[in-house]
Amino acid sequence: MQNAKAVELQQLETFQQKYEGDALQKAMRHALNKNAISAIANVETAYPKNKFHFSIDIPTMKVANQQASGRCWLFAGLNVLREIVAKKCHMEQFELSQNYAAFYDKFEKINYFLESVIDLKDRPTDDRTLNWVLKTGVQDGGQWDMLVSVIKKYGVVPQSAMDETYQSSHTRDMNGLINTKLRQYACK
Repeated sequence: MQNAKAVELQQLETFQQKYEGDALQKAMRHALNKNAISAIANVETAYPKNKFHFSIDIPTMKVANQQASGRCWLFAGLNVLREIVAKKCHMEQFELSQNYAAFYDKFEKINYFLESVIDLKDRPTDDRTLNWVLKTGVQDGGQWDMLVSVIKKYGVVPQSAMDETYQSSHTRDMNGLINTKLRQYACK
């Protein structure tokens, strides 16, 4: 890059003045302050109009919404099971508590983390397995066999017994706090 030039302070000041003086940029700044960029950048008319003409309609209950959490595997599994329960109990609408299953899934993952740290306590601090355990911590992700294990051990309850909360539907901050505390414990 022989012809590359460094950005000069004067250029930055010019860019900033243009940016701050532009009404469209100001409106975009305000919109981005409280909304996801993907929602703002979405152009509805850019998508082709979908024509939902199917030859087979499968009656199902409304889909449960996982919100901003990584529990899709849990929601999918419980959606399948609730259809079976609702059919057997002759209910038009029914939902199993995803929060209940997620709580015990998290509980089991925390226990696994702690047991792993105890097992690895005599390893050097640069040990790859120990580093992986500490780096990974506990997360939302999982798969069918994990849901089966949670249900076998803790059962299921209707959603009315343990409904969703803001924290259960928006797990990033909660997971961060849990992992911070787990890592603090691991250091002891």
